[in-house]
Amino acid sequence: MSNISCIENNCSFYSNKRQHLTINHIIFLKTKVILYSVFRIYSLIIFILYPFENAQAKMNKIDPFALEPYSLVYASSYNGINFEATRSLKKNQSTYTLKTTAKNILGTMNEETIFEIDVNGNIAETKYQSTKSVLGIKKQESLTYDKSSGIAKYQSKNKKRNILKQDAHLNNLTLQVKLHSDLLQKTSSLNYSIIRKGKVTTYQFEILGEEIIKTKLGNINTVKIKKTRATSNRETFLWFAPSWNFLLVKLKQKEADSNYIMLLKEGKLKGIKLEQHNLL
Repeated sequence: MSNISCIENNCSFYSNKRQHLTINHIIFLKTKVILYSVFRIYSLIIFILYPFENAQAKMNKIDPFALEPYSLVYASSYNGINFEATRSLKKNQSTYTLKTTAKNILGTMNEETIFEIDVNGNIAETKYQSTKSVLGIKKQESLTYDKSSGIAKYQSKNKKRNILKQDAHLNNLTLQVKLHSDLLQKTSSLNYSIIRKGKVTTYQFEILGEEIIKTKLGNINTVKIKKTRATSNRETFLWFAPSWNFLLVKLKQKEADSNYIMLLKEGKLKGIKLEQHNLL
């Protein structure tokens, strides 16, 4: 009986241990999915404006106002999990660095691209890198641009791929610069091909109108836009402040089982602190 009892106790012990490990594994996977989803949403933030008259002649040149340095801080929440997100554009001589971050106690996510403006006024990327660290586990992907061959080289842990510049060259971050520029120039067509996860993807946007958004900086007059999707029930809305060069004020994404919100908390444009009296 003693041996049988011992065996039974051991079985109970290992069963409980397996159950404990399974629960921890489920929690880990759920946390990982949440943080990756947050970064996916955040890295897709873009800049948009009103539906103005067509300006195709200016489409290929970057407007200088789209290159003015800024630093922004956002208070964010994904299904009740709070975190802080930042975005900044800096210039060093002829080189620009655009960077985004999202972090909380569970992990950090960073995106960075370096680019220049060529003699024709177009974006000329040097590199792009994304790093995600969730509960100590890192995931990286990168793009390096070979100007002589006109090829963007994508690399992640399990994938390598070359993309011709004529097919696409914009990445998640330089897309934002291009959009910002086109909108400042009153371009009406807001469809773009970008390189995402080693593949060429098209993004499209629809302008919905104006709306006043309440923030810690006060009530801000904004333009509301929607990212259009043909085969998804996910809805993404963005609000931008025209008085601040159309900086992003708010982002909201809704799905069947998730809700993400990001709201501007503070920031600077051209080194000047953002204040309410500049907005209305």
